[in-house]
Amino acid sequence: VAVARRGVENLAQSLAMQTGDTLEAADGAVVALNEHVNDDALSSAQRDVLRDSMAAVVTAMPALHALLLIDAHGRFVVSNTSAAPRPDLLYTDRAYFRYHRAHAGLSTRVSGPLLSKSTNRWVLTLTRRLDHEDGSFAGVAVADIALDYFGQSFAGVDVGRFGAISLFGDDGSLVFRRPKAYIGRRLPLPRAFDDP
Repeated sequence: VAVARRGVENLAQSLAMQTGDTLEAADGAVVALNEHVNDDALSSAQRDVLRDSMAAVVTAMPALHALLLIDAHGRFVVSNTSAAPRPDLLYTDRAYFRYHRAHAGLSTRVSGPLLSKSTNRWVLTLTRRLDHEDGSFAGVAVADIALDYFGQSFAGVDVGRFGAISLFGDDGSLVFRRPKAYIGRRLPLPRAFDDP
């Protein structure tokens, strides 16, 4: 029993480290976006350059599904796939947008799972507030990680016929599960997740 327990603990630690590394890399991409946005509205040429830079980052980081910028009014500005205005994409209904608009500070926030507005895929979202030079709210930088990425990453892990791998958010929402079930639902967390 002790050997089996140690094996499960090692597997859990390994999966947690891999997930942490993925989130850290996505956070780096969001921080880099923050540094490339200035106080002024982006010209069409600047949006094209930013789109190309974002596309190169997404290509280099398989965990990333999308990078995008949202302005202070919740409007799409640019992503790794589009520099054209998208008036059909408004993000004011997203909890992360409302949070960053109401809270100063440049910390990264993890949200999800969410159904992507632009691709209709389930994603985990990392966001960071953008500020004007005077400190007022300028918008949000967003990095999406497709939940499929976790499925691909964990595909080689044999947990047995009745085993499962689950990734929970701090609020108890099920972010990822293999085999798939209950994604996006808030479930009661086991006592192991309680703060001491």
